Amino acid sequence: MARKITKKNSLIIAATVLSAVIIAVIVLSVTVFREEAAAPQHLSEPESTAQYKDGQTIEMTGEVVCLPHRDQSGPVTMECAFGFLDSENDKYYALRDRDGTDPARIAGLQTKEILKIKGIYKNNADQKYQQEGTIELISIEE
Repeated sequence: MARKITKKNSLIIAATVLSAVIIAVIVLSVTVFREEAAAPQHLSEPESTAQYKDGQTIEMTGEVVCLPHRDQSGPVTMECAFGFLDSENDKYYALRDRDGTDPARIAGLQTKEILKIKGIYKNNADQKYQQEGTIELISIEE
């Protein structure tokens, strides 16, 4: 004996199929989200927002700082990578002795010192520290 499909039966079937699709989408979304959350996070290359050209001689006034780490989601070491915070644009720059003959020039700096520096800008920001690039020092004025 053949069963007659009524309007009520059609609605029940449609609701069951729709519920199954919704449940499948939810399960799939949760599974994908868990896989993405469990995947190791890789830092992307820092985007250069530099206002200077590589090799350009620049002067700025600002504060000697320890450069902050880019990734602060886990443990952060306490070493100090000397840097400079430009008081005009609030951007960080790494510092390096221009010719490498006077490492004490940078090692002798004190954090929170306000200085005027002149140097050669190098567009070489790294992944470890927040910085726009490196300033190879030519001169330092207090």
